[in-house]
Amino acid sequence: MDFFLNVLIALEILENVTAYLKRHVIQVELVIATSLTAVARKIIIFDFEKTPASYLIGLAAAIFALSLSYWIVRRTNRYQREQRNRQRDAASDETHDH
Repeated sequence: MDFFLNVLIALEILENVTAYLKRHVIQVELVIATSLTAVARKIIIFDFEKTPASYLIGLAAAIFALSLSYWIVRRTNRYQREQRNRQRDAASDETHDH
């Protein structure tokens, strides 16, 4: 499982870099998703007997912060997409009316 998650994280990082090189835009949603995958990997391989509880609390805080960030970014992206669609539809309606 650890190897699979490492490969998945590497592929997500490759996708981030490829998207940046093509469009010169950082896809925040993808970066956060990659971070969540990396933290999930840490939880899966977590050794409860050897690692202090404070480390687990830190991982929980990271998951909460990343999850909240992901939700905010997704919601913002959806809102912006809807706004662009409304503007495009309004412009299209104006050209059909004249």
